[in-house]
Amino acid sequence: MSGLLQFCAENPHHPRHSQQTLERFLKDLSSSEGLVCDYFYQDERVLAGVLIDRIQNPSNSATLEVLGFKTGGPYIELLKTLIKDAKVDLPSLRSGFELNVNEKSELLKIDLEQLGLKCHYTTYDMSMHVSHSPAWSDPPPGYQWHTLTLGQFAEYYELLSLAFAKNLETSIPPIDEMRSTFTASKYPATLLCKDKRLIGFYKITVDDSDPGLGEVHLLGLHPEFRKKGLGQLLLSMALRQLFQLGAKKVKLTVAAQNDKALGLYTRFGFTISNHDRCYFYSAR
Repeated sequence: MSGLLQFCAENPHHPRHSQQTLERFLKDLSSSEGLVCDYFYQDERVLAGVLIDRIQNPSNSATLEVLGFKTGGPYIELLKTLIKDAKVDLPSLRSGFELNVNEKSELLKIDLEQLGLKCHYTTYDMSMHVSHSPAWSDPPPGYQWHTLTLGQFAEYYELLSLAFAKNLETSIPPIDEMRSTFTASKYPATLLCKDKRLIGFYKITVDDSDPGLGEVHLLGLHPEFRKKGLGQLLLSMALRQLFQLGAKKVKLTVAAQNDKALGLYTRFGFTISNHDRCYFYSAR
């Protein structure tokens, strides 16, 4: 495993994942070692990927992640082999698998539709520079901010699943895996409550290798409390916290079809910096 992780770190495929994320993909979010794909060319490792199936999403699909790829050689055909092998290895309970293709990905050199994959949706990477703390982040009367604790985790997980139930681009890991990462997280989620009822949340991270770069990793509301300006409240508080932690630039990801979220982020000053296309292979 250490050799595989080192290869992925030295030969990252876009988008580049942190070491912690790679370990989660390989150890916690795939149900068996047989879903890890490792390819060699003339005794040299040149490609690594994994089928992630310990997740839930509206499509009931797994996700094929290309973790590492050695460029500059005759290895493109192996990417086709990876996709073909994923079709064979796909757990029978899954409807198919998703494959996210970054605009810098080597996968763009392949005719994915010829391999049976169709474009499913598009996501935007957005970013903005933060020069001051947002002015409006105090909750209205009756609302309170709380930091997530282990005692609240089951309620938080239930709201997370409800808030993203219709979001094609969001896959949620099992509660036990999320709970284990929570205990190791430096930045636990922040909760918005109304009369002690959990109704919203956001989760931020700051890049360890670049403390000036922050990310709004999650942001969601209970469906009953939407269209009340609370999404703006959550985002302003997330940006204030990131600014206080020293972030000069903040990034996030949103689905192109999520007009309301896209409009909110644009009003705050986020602009599109990159886009990914998600392709889907249906096993049905």
